[in-house]
Order: sequence, then structure tokens, then C-alpha cells
Amino acid sequence: VRLNFAREDEVWVAEKAIYGLRQAPRCWSIHRDEVLTNLRVKGCYLRQVASEANLWVLEEEDGQKMKGMMLVYVDDLLITGEKIYAEALVEEIQKTWQTSSPERICDGQVTKFLGMEIYKEGVNIKASQTSFIKDRLSVNLGENWMEVKGSTTPCSRDVGDVDDEKEITTGEVREAQRVVGELLWLVTRTRIDLAYVTSRLSQMVLRAPREVLRASKQVWAYLKMTASQGLLFSPDAGVGWAGESGLGLQAYSDASFAPGGGHSVGCVIIKWNGSPMLWRAGKQPFPTLSAAEAELTEATEALLMGDSFDAILMDIFESYPRSLMIDNQAAIQLITEESGA
Repeated sequence: VRLNFAREDEVWVAEKAIYGLRQAPRCWSIHRDEVLTNLRVKGCYLRQVASEANLWVLEEEDGQKMKGMMLVYVDDLLITGEKIYAEALVEEIQKTWQTSSPERICDGQVTKFLGMEIYKEGVNIKASQTSFIKDRLSVNLGENWMEVKGSTTPCSRDVGDVDDEKEITTGEVREAQRVVGELLWLVTRTRIDLAYVTSRLSQMVLRAPREVLRASKQVWAYLKMTASQGLLFSPDAGVGWAGESGLGLQAYSDASFAPGGGHSVGCVIIKWNGSPMLWRAGKQPFPTLSAAEAELTEATEALLMGDSFDAILMDIFESYPRSLMIDNQAAIQLITEESGA
């Protein structure tokens, strides 16, 4: 009416949801967060974590005790915590919005969330992408993929060490992009073991797409053998889910030195009470002159990644141990000893 597109006495009926508006996702996020902030559940309230807007903590009004947590992705919710409080929170949300039937994570029952299959194994919780892997095996290994010999490793030592290919077609590049995209879908969720090979293949998409397609066959042969593998989250590793007396925040780093002015390869895994939270693997941004320097460079990356996750933990927990794990004595001395010692 204010824009003179309609009169005050007109009534418009929406025939379908309007998803095309640029501001729609932002408007929904603001409205959703306002509603969640005002929810009250058995004397508790939802507090939005300052360092991660999609993470909410259900805690007592005085802020003394945490009862649960909730992860939000647009309109998908993952709730964990004490059963009585988790169920009460679901009921309060259903009073405000119409939702699908809640799925519970329990033994023998798989729940899908953001492309992952989550289920319990005793006291442990496991996240995998078995269905996606099996669905793509026939695409990447052919209709007779069951007869293809499996592989115990995802790649050879020299993967990526190839010259630029000639007469590259658009179709070959797009097919290589598809293959790498599917592997990225796995790596960024549950398959840490594919981080290195995916990094190497992604560097060859434009200059050697045919080699990408050839090398990816071994990756999928490996996935055929390990389709059910994934992430395991165990309360025993950290003595309780909150890590009351456990391992705390651990940053692991390692590097493979490349002599002759090449770029070394490094990897980092960030763990919270023994369970993996963040990871990366790939070439380092600049050449290093020794194995110690390569290890030190990767340890610096581990510290940066650890600090980024630590910002979230500090909004939730009061105190916990922090440690950096390196397997190179020279790098450890450079980090721990005074300059010039």
C-alpha cells in the first residue's frame, strides 16, 4: 500500500512461498532469533552464543548450570541435553511453529541432519555419510561397481605430481569439478581421511582434469571398502560430554617437508575432549627451508584454528586445559624456548 501497488481495501492471497526475495533469509533469521530468545523452558532460557550465532545454550535463569544445547541451521534444529529439558524445549518450539515429528538419536535408529547420518553406538555417537557414498559408487565406478576391487588407501604417494594436460575440454573440467565437489561434501562433514587427496585433486581440476578422473577411481574404491566410516564422539575420552576432568582443547599438527623450494604439505586436527571438531590438509602457503620450519608453520596454523574454536568454548565453559601437539623436537624448542636461547 505504501508503494502504491495495492489499495487498502484489497486482499492478496499468496499461492506459494516467496523464496526469491533477497532479504527473506535475513528476515527469517531475525524473527527466529527473537522468538528463541523469549522462550522459557522449566525455569531455563536459551542464550545465543556470542561467537557463533547458530549455537544456543539452554541454561538456568541464573546462568549457573547448562541443561542442553541447540544448533540451528535456517529452520533445522539439532537439540542435545538432559532428556527432560530437551523434550520440553521441543514442545515449546512446537507451540510457536508447526514442525515435523522430532527424530531421536538412539541405538539402531539413524537420524539425518545436514547430509550426515547420526546414530548411537552404546554411549558413543557416530556421524557418517554411508547412504551418500553408496548412492555415488555406481556413478563413479560404473554400474558394475560391486565387482570393482576395493582399495585400502585413498591415493598413492605421488598423487598430484603430474604435468599440465593439453587440449582440455569443457566437459572434462566439469566432470572433474563434479568429482571433487562430491569429495568435498564428504571431507567437510565426516571424512577426515579424505582431506589430503581431495586437496591434491582440487588443485588439478583446471590443469589436469583427466588425471583427476583417473585418481578419483582409487578414492572411490577406497570408499567402497570404508563406506560406513565416519566421526566418533565418545564421552569416555573426555570423562563426560562437557569434559569435566578430561582432555580439553587439543590442537594436533604435522607436516611433510618438501625440499628444493617446493611447498610442504601439512595437516591440522582440532579436538575437544578427544573428539574431532576441525581439520584441514594441504599445501602450505609458502616454501620452507627445513623440516623444523615446515612443522612450525603448520603449528602456527593449528594455533589459529584452535583459537577460533576456543572462542566458542569460552562462551560455554568456564575452564579447561589447552594443548598443542607436535612431533618435531626442533619445532617444539622454537616454540617453548626464549628467543635466542
